[in-house]
Amino acid sequence: MLYYAYLLYSSIRITIKIDSEKIIVKGQPIRYKNRIQHSFYLNIEKIIKIRIGYDEYNSKGEKFSSLNPRHMYQKFIYFETNDDKVYKIWIKHFSKKQIKNIIDLTNHFIQVNSTKNMEVNHK
Repeated sequence: MLYYAYLLYSSIRITIKIDSEKIIVKGQPIRYKNRIQHSFYLNIEKIIKIRIGYDEYNSKGEKFSSLNPRHMYQKFIYFETNDDKVYKIWIKHFSKKQIKNIIDLTNHFIQVNSTKNMEVNHK
C-alpha cells in the first residue's frame, strides 16, 4: 500500500492511496472540475494505460490555470480505463521519487491482477 498526503495550503490536502485493488485520490484543488476530478476512486483492474502528460486547456477552450495562475501548463499522471474514461492526478507538488512510486506500484498491481485473471480463466 502507498499513501501520500501533501498539505498544499492551510486547508487544502491532496491525498493518494494505492493498494492492490484501488486508487483513491482526494482533494485536488483544480478549478475546472468537469474536466479534472477533484476526488476519485478507481479500480486497478480497469486501468489499461498510465502516462504522464500536460493539460493545457480547460473545458471552455481557455488556457488551463490552477490555483497558481503563473503556471499555465500543469503536469498530470493520466489513467486511461477500459471504459474510455481518463482520470488525472495533479503531480506538481510531488517529488520525482513519489511520482515514480505511484506509477511503478500501479503498474505492479495491474500486472498482478492480470496474472490472477489469467489463472482464473485457465481453471
